[in-house]
Amino acid sequence: MIYASDIAAAARHGSWTIASDPASPNGTKLVTPDNGVANTSSALAAPTDYVDVTFNASAGTPYTLWLRLQALGSSKLNDSLWVQFSDASTNGAPVYPLNSASALLVNLATDSTAGSLSGWGWQNTAYWLQQPVTVTFSTAGSHTMRIQVREDGVQLDQIVLSPSQYLTTAPGTVSNDRTIVPKQ
Repeated sequence: MIYASDIAAAARHGSWTIASDPASPNGTKLVTPDNGVANTSSALAAPTDYVDVTFNASAGTPYTLWLRLQALGSSKLNDSLWVQFSDASTNGAPVYPLNSASALLVNLATDSTAGSLSGWGWQNTAYWLQQPVTVTFSTAGSHTMRIQVREDGVQLDQIVLSPSQYLTTAPGTVSNDRTIVPKQ
């Protein structure tokens, strides 16, 4: 469990900043301004706007990623991110490596109308894609997750990488969510 307030200033790059939000853990969220920049069609090998998050994981254990996101103005133009890992794999093959154009696309809206965009929501994929959301790591210890902006205006306050409780089920709802996942 990683809260936005856990992420040091040195790990935030480009347009990522901290803002206050009473609905977020410790009253803190990560935000990017909505400058109307078009979305990127793939992750960038050398992004400008990203957050590097370090976490510990066990070797060979499946983990599912969940992000609690909010789209600025509830706009479908502000609701998606790219996620990469230092050393994740799926079915024994490397997946979503850092410094590449390969990444997990996380899009908060659940369909093209974006009717689900209302407040905070949990998501780990994009409705139009079939992509692995459960990964393993070959070594135990510290790993890095890179979260890149796909659409500016996206906001983030919680990251869950779960080996058990949230392996197959989101920690909360996709819209109007108020769930604060406790630290273990």
